[in-house]
Amino acid sequence: AALDGAFGVQGAIPSVWMDVAEQLESELVSDGGAMQPLGAMNDALEMEAVESLRGAPVRVEVDRKNFVLTVLRNDRVLTQFPVGLGLDGATPGGEFQIANKISNPDWYNRGDVVPAGDPGNPLGASWMGLGVDGTATSYGIHPTKEGDSIGREASRGCILMWPEHAATLFRLCPIGTPVRITG
Repeated sequence: AALDGAFGVQGAIPSVWMDVAEQLESELVSDGGAMQPLGAMNDALEMEAVESLRGAPVRVEVDRKNFVLTVLRNDRVLTQFPVGLGLDGATPGGEFQIANKISNPDWYNRGDVVPAGDPGNPLGASWMGLGVDGTATSYGIHPTKEGDSIGREASRGCILMWPEHAATLFRLCPIGTPVRITG
């Protein structure tokens, strides 16, 4: 089944979860794909994989053409997330690293500081700043409350994610994680 070796981790997911996931997958296929997988099942599978990967090196690839962020470990896909990117190609391509991670960040908007929690702060609950050769850039990965920005160009150059996906990525990627942006 498509779920075999989910997240690239052998034995990380209890077999009973795999059985339920495969049953759900077969029901979705027989339903013509009209239903979406249950969020709780995806979250449970994802959290089990996250726990089994603590300390394992990961890397991130962002495909600008397809608006997809992929997390890999040992060249095996762990998970993928849809993302929003910068208007008019403003998201830079190249090789980066996670330079910093901030929970509940303030937003520095052209000289003004918009505090965390302020409705005008678009950064959400986390910030993963991108850097080059140890120097932080103004670009980062963060959640967005503008759900329709996912899958299109909508930011000043940052990589936008749905909040639950950004929270998972924040847990998976330590400072120094390589990030390649292509397309």
